[in-house]
Amino acid sequence: MRFLGVGEGCDLGDMYFRLSEQGHEVKIFVESPESQDIYQGMLERVEDWAEALPWIREAGNEGIILFEGTGFGEIQDELRRDGYQVIGGSTFGDKLESDRSYGQQMFAKMGLKIVASHRFTDYALAIEFIHSHPARYVFKL
Repeated sequence: MRFLGVGEGCDLGDMYFRLSEQGHEVKIFVESPESQDIYQGMLERVEDWAEALPWIREAGNEGIILFEGTGFGEIQDELRRDGYQVIGGSTFGDKLESDRSYGQQMFAKMGLKIVASHRFTDYALAIEFIHSHPARYVFKL
Protein backbone atom coordinates (compact mmCIF):
# COMPACT_ATOMS: atom_id res chain seq x y z
CA MET A 1 0.00 0.00 0.00
CA ARG A 2 0.97 3.63 -0.39
CA PHE A 3 0.63 6.11 2.42
CA LEU A 4 1.02 9.88 2.26
CA GLY A 5 1.28 11.49 5.69
CA VAL A 6 0.47 15.18 5.98
CA GLY A 7 1.15 17.01 9.20
CA GLU A 8 2.69 19.92 10.94
CA GLY A 9 5.14 18.03 13.09
CA CYS A 10 5.28 14.37 12.01
CA ASP A 11 3.29 13.25 15.06
CA LEU A 12 2.61 9.88 13.45
CA GLY A 13 6.24 9.32 12.50
CA ASP A 14 6.52 6.06 14.40
CA MET A 15 3.48 4.65 12.62
CA TYR A 16 4.84 5.76 9.24
CA PHE A 17 8.19 4.17 10.05
CA ARG A 18 6.55 0.87 11.05
CA LEU A 19 4.44 0.88 7.87
CA SER A 20 7.62 1.39 5.88
CA GLU A 21 9.36 -1.44 7.73
CA GLN A 22 6.44 -3.72 6.84
CA GLY A 23 7.04 -3.06 3.14
CA HIS A 24 4.52 -0.30 2.47
CA GLU A 25 5.50 2.75 0.46
CA VAL A 26 5.41 5.86 2.61
CA LYS A 27 5.96 9.54 1.88
CA ILE A 28 5.52 12.32 4.39
CA PHE A 29 5.03 16.07 4.33
CA VAL A 30 6.16 17.92 7.45
CA GLU A 31 5.08 21.56 7.51
CA SER A 32 6.84 22.90 10.61
CA PRO A 33 10.43 24.05 10.06
CA GLU A 34 11.23 23.00 13.65
CA SER A 35 10.19 19.41 12.86
CA GLN A 36 12.14 18.88 9.66
CA ASP A 37 14.70 16.63 11.36
CA ILE A 38 12.11 14.16 12.69
CA TYR A 39 12.68 10.82 10.92
CA GLN A 40 15.01 12.61 8.50
CA GLY A 41 16.78 10.03 6.37
CA MET A 42 14.43 7.31 7.58
CA LEU A 43 11.27 8.30 5.71
CA GLU A 44 10.88 9.80 2.26
CA ARG A 45 9.90 13.48 2.36
CA VAL A 46 7.93 15.53 -0.11
CA GLU A 47 8.20 19.32 -0.31
CA ASP A 48 4.56 19.72 -1.34
CA TRP A 49 2.06 17.04 -0.36
CA ALA A 50 -0.27 17.99 -3.24
CA GLU A 51 2.45 17.07 -5.74
CA ALA A 52 2.35 13.50 -4.35
CA LEU A 53 -1.36 13.08 -5.15
CA PRO A 54 -0.71 11.45 -8.56
CA TRP A 55 1.51 8.93 -6.75
CA ILE A 56 -1.40 8.11 -4.43
CA ARG A 57 -3.90 8.06 -7.34
CA GLU A 58 -1.73 5.49 -9.18
CA ALA A 59 -2.15 3.12 -6.23
CA GLY A 60 -5.95 3.12 -6.58
CA ASN A 61 -7.58 1.52 -3.55
CA GLU A 62 -4.12 0.86 -2.16
CA GLY A 63 -3.42 4.59 -1.69
CA ILE A 64 -4.22 6.38 1.56
CA ILE A 65 -3.71 9.98 2.66
CA LEU A 66 -3.42 10.60 6.42
CA PHE A 67 -3.90 14.07 7.84
CA GLU A 68 -2.50 14.41 11.34
CA GLY A 69 -4.33 17.45 12.67
CA THR A 70 -7.21 19.82 12.28
CA GLY A 71 -7.55 22.68 9.86
CA PHE A 72 -7.47 20.61 6.68
CA GLY A 73 -11.16 19.66 6.76
CA GLU A 74 -12.21 21.45 3.60
CA ILE A 75 -9.28 19.97 1.67
CA GLN A 76 -10.05 16.50 3.04
CA ASP A 77 -13.67 16.80 1.93
CA GLU A 78 -12.52 17.80 -1.58
CA LEU A 79 -10.06 14.90 -1.76
CA ARG A 80 -12.79 12.45 -0.76
CA ARG A 81 -15.09 13.90 -3.43
CA ASP A 82 -12.25 13.39 -5.90
CA GLY A 83 -12.10 9.69 -4.98
CA TYR A 84 -9.12 9.64 -2.63
CA GLN A 85 -9.13 7.56 0.54
CA VAL A 86 -8.49 9.99 3.37
CA ILE A 87 -7.98 9.33 7.04
CA GLY A 88 -8.53 12.43 9.10
CA GLY A 89 -11.07 15.11 9.73
CA SER A 90 -13.59 17.05 7.72
CA THR A 91 -15.06 20.53 7.58
CA PHE A 92 -17.63 19.47 10.16
CA GLY A 93 -14.94 17.94 12.38
CA ASP A 94 -12.85 21.11 12.19
CA LYS A 95 -15.86 23.15 13.27
CA LEU A 96 -16.50 20.82 16.21
CA GLU A 97 -12.86 21.14 17.24
CA SER A 98 -12.37 24.87 16.77
CA ASP A 99 -15.77 26.21 17.83
CA ARG A 100 -16.22 24.93 21.37
CA SER A 101 -19.73 26.33 21.87
CA TYR A 102 -20.90 24.75 18.61
CA GLY A 103 -19.42 21.42 19.68
CA GLN A 104 -21.15 21.65 23.04
CA GLN A 105 -24.45 22.44 21.30
CA MET A 106 -24.04 19.35 19.12
CA PHE A 107 -23.33 17.18 22.17
CA ALA A 108 -26.42 18.53 23.93
CA LYS A 109 -28.51 18.01 20.81
CA MET A 110 -27.43 14.35 20.80
CA GLY A 111 -28.57 13.99 24.40
CA LEU A 112 -25.16 14.06 26.07
CA LYS A 113 -24.76 15.91 29.36
CA ILE A 114 -22.52 18.93 29.06
CA VAL A 115 -21.03 21.18 31.70
CA ALA A 116 -21.51 24.93 31.84
CA SER A 117 -19.22 26.86 29.54
CA HIS A 118 -18.25 30.51 29.73
CA ARG A 119 -16.58 32.28 26.83
CA PHE A 120 -14.35 35.28 27.44
CA THR A 121 -12.45 37.52 25.03
CA ASP A 122 -10.84 39.55 27.83
CA TYR A 123 -8.56 38.06 30.50
CA ALA A 124 -9.52 40.69 33.08
CA LEU A 125 -13.21 39.82 32.72
CA ALA A 126 -12.43 36.11 33.02
CA ILE A 127 -10.41 36.67 36.20
CA GLU A 128 -13.17 38.85 37.61
CA PHE A 129 -15.70 36.08 36.85
CA ILE A 130 -13.57 33.48 38.63
CA HIS A 131 -13.17 35.71 41.71
CA SER A 132 -16.91 36.34 41.89
CA HIS A 133 -17.82 32.68 41.20
CA PRO A 134 -15.20 30.53 42.97
CA ALA A 135 -15.22 26.94 41.75
CA ARG A 136 -13.12 24.51 39.70
CA TYR A 137 -12.63 25.53 36.10
CA VAL A 138 -10.92 24.15 33.01
CA PHE A 139 -9.20 26.66 30.75
CA LYS A 140 -9.39 26.00 27.02
CA LEU A 141 -8.13 28.33 24.31
